[in-house]
Amino acid sequence: MNVVKNSAMRFSFIMTSLAIFITFMAIAFYIVMKTLHKEEPDWATMGVFAGGIAAVLTGAGWNKTRQKEIEANGKE
Repeated sequence: MNVVKNSAMRFSFIMTSLAIFITFMAIAFYIVMKTLHKEEPDWATMGVFAGGIAAVLTGAGWNKTRQKEIEANGKE
């Protein structure tokens, strides 16, 4: 069995992480802009949104970990 070093799962995990980082930076920008305009940010909505993003990253990370286990054991 040949193990591919550059897997699509690794690329997918990196792209997912990058997209989530950019999204969190946008949330930070939103908070700063609301603060500068002396308005209260909508914390509840941002919390739910951030929780959803964390769930996506957790799923992507678990899939990457599982793929590594399968590659290490040589199973399909």
